Amino acid sequence: MTLLATPRASQPPMTQHSSFTNYPVRKIAGSIGVLIVYVSIYWKDALVGYVPGVVTLVSLFLGAMLLALVTKVKISQFTAIIISISFVLLLITTLKSGSFSFSNYFLAPILAYLVVVSNRTLLLRLFIFHFILSLLVQAYEISIGEYLFFSLDENGLALDADLFSGANDVFRAKGLFQGPLGSVAFYILIGMVFRTPKYRLLCLLGAVMAQGRLGIMLIGLMNIQAIFEKFGRLGKMAAIIVSIFVIVSLFGYFLAALADSFFLMAFDLESSGNIARMYYWKANIELFLEYDMISILFGDLGLVNKLIGASESDFLRILLDCGLFGLLFYVFVLVTLYRAMRRNSEKYSNLEFAILVVAMAIFPFIQSLSSTLLFWVFYWVLMMPNEKPVWGKVLFRGVKRQNSQ
Repeated sequence: MTLLATPRASQPPMTQHSSFTNYPVRKIAGSIGVLIVYVSIYWKDALVGYVPGVVTLVSLFLGAMLLALVTKVKISQFTAIIISISFVLLLITTLKSGSFSFSNYFLAPILAYLVVVSNRTLLLRLFIFHFILSLLVQAYEISIGEYLFFSLDENGLALDADLFSGANDVFRAKGLFQGPLGSVAFYILIGMVFRTPKYRLLCLLGAVMAQGRLGIMLIGLMNIQAIFEKFGRLGKMAAIIVSIFVIVSLFGYFLAALADSFFLMAFDLESSGNIARMYYWKANIELFLEYDMISILFGDLGLVNKLIGASESDFLRILLDCGLFGLLFYVFVLVTLYRAMRRNSEKYSNLEFAILVVAMAIFPFIQSLSSTLLFWVFYWVLMMPNEKPVWGKVLFRGVKRQNSQ
């Protein structure tokens, strides 16, 4: 990545001989880079088992390098600090792990920044295409009663419909992801990025087809919040009171009939799913207490996955994989994100920020690279109002760019 410098009067004008400084060539190369990065991250779920992992890693590296070479942007000091910290922690956690693996929590900030400042219009279209196609695949899976494709984990376990159906034998459509949890996390973030009612309703539909209980509740709250935005203060209060009355009435009426339902089991602390979640939280904390000082500070990348298998919380996963420094970094990121959302309070509410925090606290929300990338895309668009790309349109109309001083 290069920084734009103000040309001196004595400098000759830019010629057409340098391909990377030529506007059309740079734009085409940047678009190719965005496509490579996007395909490497998101479509690997659909291609896993057919394409070796090393091919995905190499293509991701090549796409990122291409974007770094062709993207010219005035970068603020704040953004430089975030990118630098991400790179340093990425390097430390990778070297400490002793393997050729990377933390999604530190790789995603860098990749998301490159694709956002390169061609966010193309990125927007890719998200929409991927989103709609995944919903169609989910609908097809429900119609045939099985997955269109499934992959194997690192231990050879088939990630098929039987695995995700659980003790209640509930079919959970997953779309273009490795599992229904991945699709639900994607839909929650899509609902944050694309805030129009039609997209949020489609996100709710996707969560319902995936039988993602937390996702249904959180995306449902997003839709209710969008409805309330249309009312004035008195109208909002009346709508809230009526909504609470209707919800409580319906809940009480159907409670007996739905007592054993898969959805209401989310509220049962003694259900198998909640018992497993609390077991993972306890086991994660106990494992962290056994870390040595270096691991406490920088984590032990991949250890929790090998010994326990899951975290069921982004905060615990960050703590175990990336240490206290990694957790403090993400706390700082969330604080700055909250301040940015408050500066855009006409668009974003405290509820939306609370949804992000709750999802990260009790759900493997942004543990996959695909979800982490989308989280950071949302972050960078809000945090970069003063950084002007050489080319590319604004993703959100409500975020206006100002010329850097």
